[in-house]
Order: sequence, then structure tokens, then C-alpha cells
Amino acid sequence: MLVNNPSSVTPDCAFARKRSAHHHVLWLTGCFFFAINQTFGRYMPAGSGMCFFMFGRFSHIGVLVHDLPAAVERFRSIFGAKVIETGHLSETNTDVAVLDMGGVHLELLSSAAADSKVGRLLREKGEGIHHISFQVENLRDRMSQLQHSGVDVVDKVPRKGLHGREIAFLDAHDNAGILIELAQEISKSKEND
Repeated sequence: MLVNNPSSVTPDCAFARKRSAHHHVLWLTGCFFFAINQTFGRYMPAGSGMCFFMFGRFSHIGVLVHDLPAAVERFRSIFGAKVIETGHLSETNTDVAVLDMGGVHLELLSSAAADSKVGRLLREKGEGIHHISFQVENLRDRMSQLQHSGVDVVDKVPRKGLHGREIAFLDAHDNAGILIELAQEISKSKEND
């Protein structure tokens, strides 16, 4: 159904808000995949069998926020987001909340410490999208393959993310300005050790 008059759409309709937010995230994700395809095409030698989808499944979009509790409440009340996990990363002094918005996850990042990496980014650049994350198997092998293909990495060795996940970032300057995180879930056997 086409609507000729935008004011005829009820602005407080929860379904419309959820749908709009979900479509916005999907649009951003589509733009990201276009940029990745344009960027990584130069790293894939002909006949190598490598493909930029080697990253694995899309995981989440990381977003910097000044006030984590206020941002969580805003996404919950306006867009119907559900909190699926929270935590504090002591290594980077970062507070994290992961929200589910219609099957798309947002990882909200904040820090009260002005001298932390997230604190500096918030001060210098403000709130906004920080990174896009993909789940991978064998993160160390993926990092080695990417480095061998000429991709610049921020983390030469994976570091600890939320709930013990291993994460590593690829240099945004090499990826159309997009900071890409690769994340490996911890196995249940490691978690129980």
C-alpha cells in the first residue's frame, strides 16, 4: 500500500516504529555489504577460492553511546528492543549492552572513563556506529588468511570480548572506512573449564 500523505501514518504505531527501525538497520547492512564487496575484491586473487563471505554470519552492529542506561531505555521504549546481555569489559573499561531489534543485534558501548578508548572516541567523534561484527570459526586462522591476503588488522592477536569471546578488528582505513570486528564464540567445554 502506498501512502501519499505521510501525516496519515500514525506515528505512535509500535509496529510501524519496529518495522522502520528494522528496515533502517537492514539498509545500513546492505550498504555495508556493498562497501565490503568493493573493498575486498582487490584482495582476492583469481582462482584463490577466497570470498569476502569467509567472515561467517553477521553478528551485530556496535554503537557508541554517552549514557548506556538512557540509550537502552530509548531503544526499548521507542523501538521495542529487548536486552539480551550486558556486561563490563575491565580490560577496556567499557560497559556493554546487547539489544535484539527484530533479529538484528545492536551492541551499545559506553565508558565513564574519559581516558578509555571508548571514552576518547565518544569525546572526539560522539555517538554513532562504531563497528560491524561477524561471527567466525577459528579466528586465528581467519586473521592469518586475511593478513596473508594483504588486509591490515588492528589486533595482531585476538583479545577478550564480552563473556570471554575472542575478538579482533580489521583496519577501517582498508575497508571503506568501516571498522570490522571478527568474533569467535567460546566453546561450552572452554566455558566450563
